[in-house]
Amino acid sequence: MKHLKIFFTLLLLQSCFQSPVDPSTEINLQPLWNYEYEVVGDAPPIISGDTVYASGGLYLFSLKVTDGALIWQTQIDDDSELKGEKLLIKGNQIVANHRINIRGWNKQTGELDWQFDYPDGLEPRQNGNHSVTHNGYAFAAFDRKFFTLDMTGQQILSKQMDKEYGILGVTYANDKLYLGQRNTV
Repeated sequence: MKHLKIFFTLLLLQSCFQSPVDPSTEINLQPLWNYEYEVVGDAPPIISGDTVYASGGLYLFSLKVTDGALIWQTQIDDDSELKGEKLLIKGNQIVANHRINIRGWNKQTGELDWQFDYPDGLEPRQNGNHSVTHNGYAFAAFDRKFFTLDMTGQQILSKQMDKEYGILGVTYANDKLYLGQRNTV
């Protein structure tokens, strides 16, 4: 009987330190499709409707969600993959920041709609902490600044924030911009 108590005590202890596995709930994920390209861009793919938008190598491209078939592909640059870490989608546009400018493409065709060249002292961070706004896009910039662009790539506003803290990111919600600085929002 003493051995039986020890056995049940050990069984109880083991169950406390080991998560149960139910073989009927295990999921065996299988790829639905693959789309291969040379070099991955820094921005993760983004989905809009039935389309996947992604960057790889020197290209921005769109793929069908259902089978990964290429819809369009456009060259971003002659010598460098897309540097921004986030793709933004609003309306019929897909937008990303790059080395010396921000670009907006038509998301149906891949044609370049506009380009915003960074003026002196107003370069967005490459970290992707940018946001879609009600009438365009907001970007966290270096040197404790942020700025917004409209749907044509025209600058709407630029603001210098508290010099003590850098801007880590910007989010748009409820008709307001929320800025994250080290100890403040």
